[in-house]
Amino acid sequence: MPTGLARGQNVLGEKSQLTGFGDLRLSLRYELAALWGAGAYRPSVAISGGLALPTGVQGRFGALSPEIPVTVLAIGRGAFAANARIEATQFIHKSFALSAWFSAEAPLGLNALGIQNGVQLDYGLGLLVLPTSWMQVSTRIAGQSLQSAESAQNGLLVNSGGHLAAFEAQLMFKANKRLNFMLGARTPLAAFLNGAQVAESASMFSAVSISFGLKEDEDDHDHGDEAGHNDEHDNADTHDHGDKHAHDHGKVDDEKTQTQQKSHSNEKEKRHPASAPQKGDVIDLAKGGESFDLTALKAFSAANKRVVLVDFWAEWCAPCKALDKELLAMSVMHPQLSVYKVEVPDFECAAAKAHIKNAKGLPVVWVISPSGHIEKLEVATLDQIEEALAAAFRTLQ
Repeated sequence: MPTGLARGQNVLGEKSQLTGFGDLRLSLRYELAALWGAGAYRPSVAISGGLALPTGVQGRFGALSPEIPVTVLAIGRGAFAANARIEATQFIHKSFALSAWFSAEAPLGLNALGIQNGVQLDYGLGLLVLPTSWMQVSTRIAGQSLQSAESAQNGLLVNSGGHLAAFEAQLMFKANKRLNFMLGARTPLAAFLNGAQVAESASMFSAVSISFGLKEDEDDHDHGDEAGHNDEHDNADTHDHGDKHAHDHGKVDDEKTQTQQKSHSNEKEKRHPASAPQKGDVIDLAKGGESFDLTALKAFSAANKRVVLVDFWAEWCAPCKALDKELLAMSVMHPQLSVYKVEVPDFECAAAKAHIKNAKGLPVVWVISPSGHIEKLEVATLDQIEEALAAAFRTLQ
């Protein structure tokens, strides 16, 4: 719900003020990374398109004479318009990303002042910094090109349109998985305006975003802990790994499902299974990027004559979440299958470096047979997993 306040003063000292809503926009957005799998420092590319509604307000003041042109104040463009946008984000480190975008908006009619706005292009490059899971800082160089407007009464408006380059900085806070706050500022670096126009000197803006309509009980899956894991890559809703989903996996005792051992090099403690899980269980083997003992997993599989599936997943990986329910169903369907989940927050964590250092993306799934053979699947599909499981089950016969 954009709102604004605009104040102006012309050369005669006449002042005017305008308050009201800006342009509301309805849009559809699709994340192309869903096609090739997010993560592993792969680019995130999104396309969107939509319709701007004529909710913006405009006003004018000044003497109607050739010497002193009318000054127009506007909050939004105040007319129907079609828009499209493409943006890309590339993480170069788990806490740093580069971004680029290009958008275009074309008017579909006149505003309340009888003015047909020109086509507007927006583009730029930015740097995104994630100092914590609840804070995002971004700086960017933004450009804007605006075609001259036309008046239904006077034709082409020579004092309109032009090009602008500006520096922007934004600070966003994530209060919870539903609520975000944003503060920002902008100052022009260069302006090339047509005719006589009032140039922007500085701007400040703020926003509050609330997401709703997502059904957590359908989309979330229990991985055994009470806390959610923040999505640092896309600032999307966090994924709840609490003990509240609809499938009863039974109570899993940490002492029963995993033990800890210390290495002589003071490495982080690694967890491995000590006994077979209950039928239909999906068990957390390692969280927060911790590594695990692969030798112990293979020994567990051989000793218990069970097929072990290791699922490397991440909060920012949409295909991982889609696969989650399928793995749960498989664990219930196959009594001799044990599913162990390993969280990979980023590819710099201990689990990734130790086991999937060269992976092209997530999800990564390992199928371990009692014979010790490991079928490793990168950016795994359901068909690939089912085929690997079928081969592993055949070794039990």
